This record gives sequence, C-alpha cells and structure tokens, in this order.
Amino acid sequence: MERSAELRGRQISARRYLFVIDGSRALGSAIGELFGERAHVQRCRTHKLHNVLEHASPKNASRKPH
Repeated sequence: MERSAELRGRQISARRYLFVIDGSRALGSAIGELFGERAHVQRCRTHKLHNVLEHASPKNASRKPH
C-alpha cells in the first residue's frame, strides 16, 4: 500500500495504469480505490496457471507450468 501511495505522490501523468497481480482480491481492491477508473488489473498468467493445475484432475496435474 505504501508503494502505491508513493506512486501517486510522484504525480505520474498517465491516463491509464496496468497492474499485473497474483490475483489477490485485497490488492485489486486497493488498486481500484487508489487509481479508480484509470486502473486496469490483470491476473498474472503464471499464477493463474499454477492455480488451475492445483485444482486439475490427477491425470492433468502432472503437467508442469513453463
């Protein structure tokens, strides 16, 4: 949270921001509160793949992510 406030304090003049995060709802919510409509939050593909494989059937779970 401190890092986000620090970025805002620098008065970065971007129209939109892209945040790639691990899927944390709390972090996504904090980003939304700090940056509002200018923020686009995307889930990290590696974290998503790990999550999917954790819940896959044993037959498919043996596949390792790159």
